[in-house]
Amino acid sequence: MYLSIYILLENSGDIQFLGKDGYNGDISMIPKIKSFLFENKTESQTIAKNTFWLTLGTIVSRSIRAIMIMYAARILGTEGYGVFSYALSFAGLFGVFSDMGLSGILTRQAVQEPEKTKIYASTTFILKLIALTVTIGITMFVGPYLTNVKGIQELLLTVSVLLAFDSLRGFAFSIARAKNKMQIESGANIITDGLITILGIAALLVFPSAKFLAYGYTTGIIIGTLITFYILRKDFSGLLSNFSLQYARLVFFSSWPFALMGLFGNLMINVDTLVIGWFRTAHDLGLYGAAQRPVMFLYVLPALFAASIFPIVSRYVAEGKVEKVKRTVEKALSLSMMFAFPVLVGGIVVGIPLTVFIFGNKFIDASMPFQVLLLTVPLVFTGTILGNILFAHHKQKTFIVAYGLGAVANLILDLLLIPPYGVTGSAFATLIAQLFSNGWLWISMKKIIPFSLFPHIKKIILASVGMGIACLLISLISPHVVFTIGFGGVIYLGLLVLQKEPLLQKINPKTMVE
Repeated sequence: MYLSIYILLENSGDIQFLGKDGYNGDISMIPKIKSFLFENKTESQTIAKNTFWLTLGTIVSRSIRAIMIMYAARILGTEGYGVFSYALSFAGLFGVFSDMGLSGILTRQAVQEPEKTKIYASTTFILKLIALTVTIGITMFVGPYLTNVKGIQELLLTVSVLLAFDSLRGFAFSIARAKNKMQIESGANIITDGLITILGIAALLVFPSAKFLAYGYTTGIIIGTLITFYILRKDFSGLLSNFSLQYARLVFFSSWPFALMGLFGNLMINVDTLVIGWFRTAHDLGLYGAAQRPVMFLYVLPALFAASIFPIVSRYVAEGKVEKVKRTVEKALSLSMMFAFPVLVGGIVVGIPLTVFIFGNKFIDASMPFQVLLLTVPLVFTGTILGNILFAHHKQKTFIVAYGLGAVANLILDLLLIPPYGVTGSAFATLIAQLFSNGWLWISMKKIIPFSLFPHIKKIILASVGMGIACLLISLISPHVVFTIGFGGVIYLGLLVLQKEPLLQKINPKTMVE
């Protein structure tokens, strides 16, 4: 969280928004902190505030939901959890058709033309309802032909309802983002995931099955969506009465590139599960779901980081400040690698005990695909950041090529590798597809900005390797995996300090406000 705030404040030059007294313990800091977290004052403060809330909301809500996932995996076992995981992948795959970039376009238009927000909100809402109707139809009637897994058919209706309400919740967030009120999104996400966890666990206690877990999960989404709309009720007055056919055409033709990018992106994430469900068993689905879930959580972090620096980079691009764009790119990539590399190395070292700790002994065979998928973390971290910067240069077609290349490669490799090698083959297919996709983004960015990365991360690589060796040695005496992870974190930080890694100075909270 501090990484992105530092970049924003350092590049904008506006680093005094909390006052001259800094963090001196003065009680007068309380209203200043409150003002920083809940009010929009300067451009950089607003972006830093939004970054804080989005990151906090994501980490807390995902951590809460992780409790339910861990409990569900232990109660349902590999087969039951596999069916549930497969149902969620259905929701993720078809979910792209329920939005088609509509939420993002609403945010953009509400920012650029605030006086027409109600027209755009109403028009987008009607289009979304049409898209949801089509999506639910596809899920219900096409879904049964895409799998041989028993038990999935009875979940399709529940998954469709889940998909609809989750998409509507995302629509509501588009208004909150347009008004730079990410604290609403953060709070609503925490409430929703809290409800999902409570109701999901309660459902499992009543009847331990994938169907009842889906009921609890979906009920949590429904209540969370209703709460979100209630909070933003003043912004949605006239939601059904301000529809404009003229604006509908504008929104529709603006949305198709985003829809295509979303389709390819969703295919890259969810096609593995679909192919596994066709060729293998519910047991394999459960193993892959356990391997994929923690890595998917990590994928969210660079997206938040990239979104936070996007406004600053966009301004530099518009002003033609190539050197500042280059410095920001190199700094952002270096800071992201300072997190990605130790996660990769440490995760590979403790992959087996960590998988067992999270999901139980029944999921030990998920450790190998989990370790393979961890190799995608540096690729996704760099690719996400570079993708946002390419978007600032109006290179949307590059996304379509990159995601399309990755999606096609992933599908072909899944069809080749899953039948003989199972979930481990699927993990390797994902790794190779990510190399294609993010490699294309890297090459495209290099043509625009001649940036470099390796000279800036030598010390990070050395510290990560040193940490990995230390964790491997300490694991030989069989301490608990939580202790090993904590020990590795201390070793990694210590090695960075010993090497006088300059990036450490950039994540000191005090330097951001003094």
